[in-house]
Amino acid sequence: MGAFTKRSAIRIAEAEGWEQGEYIDIKGVVTAADMEEMSVQEVKQGKDGKPQQASSVSMVAALEAMIEDWLLYGDNQQPVPLYLDSRRKQKNHAAIAALPMEYMAPVMAAIGELLQKAQVQQPEDFTPAANGHSAATLHAVK
Repeated sequence: MGAFTKRSAIRIAEAEGWEQGEYIDIKGVVTAADMEEMSVQEVKQGKDGKPQQASSVSMVAALEAMIEDWLLYGDNQQPVPLYLDSRRKQKNHAAIAALPMEYMAPVMAAIGELLQKAQVQQPEDFTPAANGHSAATLHAVK
């Protein structure tokens, strides 16, 4: 699968506490633009007086960036729209921000799984023995 191959949305449905028929579709991949949109950068003064940078993820921004579609009900079983316009350009920020925990938690878990799956595994040992070389074989190569 190539870098820009379209990936199918992930449907989250019938989670505990949800009404029958409700679902939330999230993107099948987290992009660089999504990460930038959901990242919160903060600079604080450290214990030693030097500035320290910290980053975190805004949950509302993550939900807004990753949710593509939903069927969720409000009062009187009326669907609450995800998009405020017919062209599906402007998402319903107020509704996304008001998602209760039983809806937000499974979505954030699915986003977390996508992020974890996308992480590049870093080698743990950079010593010569880690790549099969020993002091004797390194000496012989010289």
